[in-house]
Amino acid sequence: MIWGTLRLIIGRKVNDPTALKYAGSILDNANAALRILASIHTGLASVSTYTGDGETTQFPLPGNAISVQGAYHVDDDVWLTEIDFFPGKSLEEGYYIWPNGYINFNPYIDDTDVIRLYYNAYFPEIVSDSSEILVPQWAYEAIALYAAGRTLEDNSAQFSVLGQTRTRIDSGNPEHQPILRLAERYISQFYDLINQHHTAGIDYL
Repeated sequence: MIWGTLRLIIGRKVNDPTALKYAGSILDNANAALRILASIHTGLASVSTYTGDGETTQFPLPGNAISVQGAYHVDDDVWLTEIDFFPGKSLEEGYYIWPNGYINFNPYIDDTDVIRLYYNAYFPEIVSDSSEILVPQWAYEAIALYAAGRTLEDNSAQFSVLGQTRTRIDSGNPEHQPILRLAERYISQFYDLINQHHTAGIDYL
């Protein structure tokens, strides 16, 4: 699904059928939903490669990486073992993440040998109507719910001032505003949807 389609779905949830009145808020909150989805449940399956030079043992992880799934030595046709790193103690053969943002190999990668890194990444940011949203089918509704809920929160004062709700708002008691209650319901449904879908256990960076 592309953003031009999903933003209209979100717009209808916030009484903005064209998704133009609150366009900036809808876009920001949809991108936030993508980051949350990737960090707590499902990221974008990705692959990167490292080429050895016979001496370097530490390499930067991809900037969009959330978690590492495995490291495969292409030339030796073998999966490397993830090992524990304790300063001052001898290392077994394999790889480890330390400090955050870097992957280390023991021993070094031989000259011209290739390691293929499999990892979960953040989803690409939405930038235009043609941006493709690369999430599982069930997650489109989750993104719409979260973005709608946060957009309602962002604009709750404006909704109230313009009289866009028919229910009386208790003065000085914003938690009772119908708009904020609806926003809370949308966001709760977002987390409910995530919890309904299983994801394999992964170690996060």
